[in-house]
Amino acid sequence: MSENLLVTAFDLIEGVNLNLIFEFSNNGFLPVYIPDLSYDLSVNSVPVGKGFSDANLTINPGQSIHLDALQNFKKNQLAPAINSIVSTDGIIDLKVSGIAHYKLFGMDIPVPFESAKKVSIQDEIKKQLENKIQKNQQEQTDSFSSAIKDSLDNFVESVKDFFKTD
Repeated sequence: MSENLLVTAFDLIEGVNLNLIFEFSNNGFLPVYIPDLSYDLSVNSVPVGKGFSDANLTINPGQSIHLDALQNFKKNQLAPAINSIVSTDGIIDLKVSGIAHYKLFGMDIPVPFESAKKVSIQDEIKKQLENKIQKNQQEQTDSFSSAIKDSLDNFVESVKDFFKTD
């Protein structure tokens, strides 16, 4: 994908939605309460925003819980990272780092976390286009099959009518 095409693609978007999934596990012996977590997001080492989630979770010993947090980036938040995305041919190295606040016996225990994932815009666009093409092909096949069935039904009825004796 050429740089011009990537820049044009960025001109067409209003923003990007990310569904972040956090997993909390309690390997201890006591229940732990997590009131909230805060995090910073960066793309290719360029800061693009901060996030916050009211977790309000109690995790019992031996339990793991997932928390979904939808993060929306507006175009202006992504602007500082666009040059780095273009210069890496559409590779996004997304990094989420922050602090989960555990409460245990009334004490606030901040626990840092960090996660990273690489995403290729080219691969994502290709997947989306392939999905749309497959969907359109299936709809056309279904429509064509329905038209053939209707035509065959009409033909069978015509043959029946032709051989029908009064």
